[in-house]
Amino acid sequence: MRVIITGIGILLSFSVLADNSDSCQYKEIEIYNQIIYANKYNNIQEVAGLQAALEQVRTHCHGHEFSKRVARKVEEKKLKLAERQQELAEAQADGRVKKIWKAERKLEAAKYELKEALDSQFKYGLTDFVE
Repeated sequence: MRVIITGIGILLSFSVLADNSDSCQYKEIEIYNQIIYANKYNNIQEVAGLQAALEQVRTHCHGHEFSKRVARKVEEKKLKLAERQQELAEAQADGRVKKIWKAERKLEAAKYELKEALDSQFKYGLTDFVE
């Protein structure tokens, strides 16, 4: 019983850290939580793979670079959205229904991609990142 309570306490403390830290720490915490779960069910192969993944994160993860990549992705999606809006305006000026329909589909796809990029940025707590 004491082990379970201690484990829950560790998980909760890691959860708090994940909210207040960069993405590399978040990745480490997520992998560590998976290791705990795999140990609980005596999944030795899974533990070995997760430990290797944890070492890779510790060796190669650079939080600031990740933040810049995510921010760059959001900016690219914003530019793509602006291009699609321009294409729709040109199609509407042209007046061809099929061309307008295609441009509207592309615009909706660009909006979805931007939403996904922004969700990714929010997921990792990178909303305050400014390059």
